[in-house]
Amino acid sequence: MDRFRWVLYNGKSVLYQDFSNLRKDELVSILEQSHKRIAEKGETDIIVVTNINSINFDRNTTKVFEEVSGKNKAFVRKSALYGVGTWQRVAIEAVGKLTGREFAIFKTSEEIDRWLNELK
Repeated sequence: MDRFRWVLYNGKSVLYQDFSNLRKDELVSILEQSHKRIAEKGETDIIVVTNINSINFDRNTTKVFEEVSGKNKAFVRKSALYGVGTWQRVAIEAVGKLTGREFAIFKTSEEIDRWLNELK
């Protein structure tokens, strides 16, 4: 299963990431792959959409998410996550505060579609 897919949406590069159902040890590796793909693209106006349905964050995965989010700040214009539960939201909001990044948080992919349509 390919967990990364680039699409052109309204003239902008969008990276769709599917992190759903990953174990914690898999999540760390996938987060590192995510940064590599974003950095290799070489653009500074990327939109990232990530499915995090049915994954769990612990201290280590949250730390790696924070590190990768910080590295991606120079490349990513907007970032949204969906499939977000209560505890995931807490971790994501904490990472946003620590990295100076803003993450749009949604429960469903339909909400993401509306969000993408509203982007300028």
